[in-house]
Amino acid sequence: MLNEDIAALKTKLHPSASSAELPRREANRLKQPAPVAPFAGEKAGQRRNEMGLRPSESGHPEMALGRSLAKSAAVAAPFPENSALVGCFTLSRSGLITQANSVGRRQLNGNGVWAEGRCFSEFVAEADLGVFEAFLGQVFAAEPQITCEIGLTGSWQPWRTLHLEASLALDGMECRVVAVDITLRKQTEAALILSEERLRLALEAAQMGTFDWEIPRNHITWSRGHEQLWGFGSGEFNGTYEGFAERIHPDDLPCINAEVARCIAGRESYKGEFRVILPDGSVHWMQGRGAFTFSSDGQALRMLGVVQEIGAQKEADAALRESETRFRSLFEQAAVGVGRVGIDGRWLEVNQRMCEVVGYTREELQTLSFQDITHVEDRQANMQLVEQTLTGERDMYSQEQRFVRKDGANVWTKITASLVRGQSGVPAYFIQLVEDISEGKRSAELLRALSHRLLGAEDQVRRRIAKELHDSTAQDLVAVMLNLGLLEDELAGRSPALGLLLADSMALIEKSATDIRTLSYILHPPQLDEVGLVRGLIEYAAGFSKRSEICVRVEAVPQFPRLSVALEVALFRVAQESLANVFRHSGSDSAMIRLEQRNDEVIMEIEDYGKGLPPELNSQPGARGVGIEGMRERMCYFGGVFEMHSGSHGTTVRAVLPQHWDKI
Repeated sequence: MLNEDIAALKTKLHPSASSAELPRREANRLKQPAPVAPFAGEKAGQRRNEMGLRPSESGHPEMALGRSLAKSAAVAAPFPENSALVGCFTLSRSGLITQANSVGRRQLNGNGVWAEGRCFSEFVAEADLGVFEAFLGQVFAAEPQITCEIGLTGSWQPWRTLHLEASLALDGMECRVVAVDITLRKQTEAALILSEERLRLALEAAQMGTFDWEIPRNHITWSRGHEQLWGFGSGEFNGTYEGFAERIHPDDLPCINAEVARCIAGRESYKGEFRVILPDGSVHWMQGRGAFTFSSDGQALRMLGVVQEIGAQKEADAALRESETRFRSLFEQAAVGVGRVGIDGRWLEVNQRMCEVVGYTREELQTLSFQDITHVEDRQANMQLVEQTLTGERDMYSQEQRFVRKDGANVWTKITASLVRGQSGVPAYFIQLVEDISEGKRSAELLRALSHRLLGAEDQVRRRIAKELHDSTAQDLVAVMLNLGLLEDELAGRSPALGLLLADSMALIEKSATDIRTLSYILHPPQLDEVGLVRGLIEYAAGFSKRSEICVRVEAVPQFPRLSVALEVALFRVAQESLANVFRHSGSDSAMIRLEQRNDEVIMEIEDYGKGLPPELNSQPGARGVGIEGMRERMCYFGGVFEMHSGSHGTTVRAVLPQHWDKI
């Protein structure tokens, strides 16, 4: 099957050749010497010959003229004084210059100054003196057509190279020497060698090889790198298309043959990928590229090109496709909205869940920007986060914001956005995860409302308990005190022991009555709607200090504004609960309440100087009891913040509320 495919390809390449002509062409091909593979470390001249660059004498007219002038010496031709191309010298057996033309003088000293009477070796580079002396000896030994190449030395000029040819004069005492300046050619050859070496290193680094296919001869020349890619040792490749095809994967060879034939028919360049099976059985992916040259009658003469192993690229492409498939699967099947947003805010790509969240189709979203569907009150905060991310202040951001659905409804979402940058570090686009938290928001609102109602109920219970303690329990204790006083009068002098016991009981009852009155005062706030928060806290702190023996000071900024009744009650309850905790737990003999207004916020701090919270309560916020959590809930309900910091030097409670909550 392989031979049939190759024969068919040959027929397509040379349809005019009959079956009888093919053996004759093959016989002619075998008579021709096989070329040597290029790029294998040969000298520059060898490489040029293998690439078809065969310089002839006609390519160097100076060399041909030099030979003609040198031969003229044997017949005693007149000295060519005015030759503009080559230098001419007459030398004695000792190398003394007896005659020189103007070109020769300029070759030796640059300014055409008379050179006769000087030894030619004075101008020869030290490294080439031996070469020149051997050259001169062979000339006077009457050897025919002697040549050499020497370098000249001299401070007036850069390094120069001369090609010398000499013939012995008829008398045998002198010789005629013709010198051709080949400096430029030598520099060109050196540059070519360097260029070819760089090309070889580049091809090796890129795992590439080169080929030259002489199509009529069916002869292919490979570089050493090409042989290595195909698993051949140096010189093992037989240089035929059949040898090339032997290691092509059988499934790929028909495609290669068809594509080569198509490119030749259309006079197009070839590019293809195929598999090569090496002797060890391993399969390697290759990519080939080539260009054709044609004869005047349209016949394909030559194909020059390169091959490169692309196995690593194939694996990387496969891994990339797998990664893209996984990403696409996650993108489409994600339980949250996923979108790709351009730097200008335009929606570039969204999944189905994102469409469900905002009520738009994919096509509709791609005509809108992120800000187009963002609630107007949330746009500024979002733009600030986007700007901080673009300037490198943060890598990503997360926030809760509202989108306006297509039907006009607001939907609460939690957005997590990360910036993707290009290879040069320039921002490319954002990846945004959008979670619908509307249900959670509604549940939180219901929970806050319930909590507020519970706190209101708690306030009512506190008032009732305070009233009962003050009006009932405290009065009962006062009655017991009066009765014990009467009993003390009756027992006076009868029993000292009973008198002491009775006195202790009366002291305990009096302390209990005092504690009940203090607790009642703590539970029952003054009428804030009448006196305001600042005055209410001052009066409450005075009564608390009198009953608890804890000195409490209140500091407030001048002209502290009145707040809504709801906000004043919330702040008063936080102060009340905090002072109760100071009384019960801190052991501090003083406390401070500060009130200040900053921008549109009201800030209250309660600070004591006691022993702080127990370590187990400090490390587990959930174990701090209902009082602290109640204070937190009060602040959250009004959109405020509650903070508490406790250490060995005391505890600080900080409550922050918006001043105009009633306008939110």
